[in-house]
Amino acid sequence: MSDRIPREEVVKWLDRLEQKLKIVEAKSKGGQDALRNAEAYRDDCKHWLEQGNLFLAFEACVYSWAIVETAENLGEIV
Repeated sequence: MSDRIPREEVVKWLDRLEQKLKIVEAKSKGGQDALRNAEAYRDDCKHWLEQGNLFLAFEACVYSWAIVETAENLGEIV
């Protein structure tokens, strides 16, 4: 098992996340809050990617995805 995260993997998931964030919309105040948090983690991902910390970049991307998917499953965003 590798303890390294390839830059290409972080970029791939960040690109997918950005595409997803372009098409979802909030259905409620909770959805708005969720999207704001997801976007903040997306921005953190970009920051850490620029700093070269691929572990924190990937972690921030995963958190953002988790927020989006949870909000979708709860019906807060579509």
